[in-house]
Amino acid sequence: MCRQIALHIDRSHQRQTHIRRHLEMLGFKLHRASTVPEAMELMKKYCYRLILMHFETMSKEIFGFCSFVRLGGTSTVLITLMNKPQISIEGRLFDCGVNDVVAGRQTAATVLIKRIRAHLCNSKSSPAGNNTIRLKDTLINLERREVWCNGTIRHLG
Repeated sequence: MCRQIALHIDRSHQRQTHIRRHLEMLGFKLHRASTVPEAMELMKKYCYRLILMHFETMSKEIFGFCSFVRLGGTSTVLITLMNKPQISIEGRLFDCGVNDVVAGRQTAATVLIKRIRAHLCNSKSSPAGNNTIRLKDTLINLERREVWCNGTIRHLG
């Protein structure tokens, strides 16, 4: 069985270590990043099945990052973790392609792992889209006729 790869973006190494143990039980190899640029570098090298993002670590950069991932046409499961529920921000996260927002007590490992399992069962089996070309930090989506580069999306005519 091919081992799936997950990415966890969080400044807290304690949280990353805790989640790592649980993801390994699901058969994942976990890559860790503490910053968005570090995560972007990893995204150039690997295709992730699951990305966990801690909102307080990424703050406003999270919206561009999610758009970047979704522009690639991937079926990567994106889950944002938050310390406290923030309805207005949660709505924006869903608008840019996040599959789930887990806040407060729901971030407990047992509940989080069950939510991850549910998303993995419901998402497409292929981790990469056929109509997307990735060139280092640039994504070209042929079906949608869009190019994402340096944090901006350009629509092709």
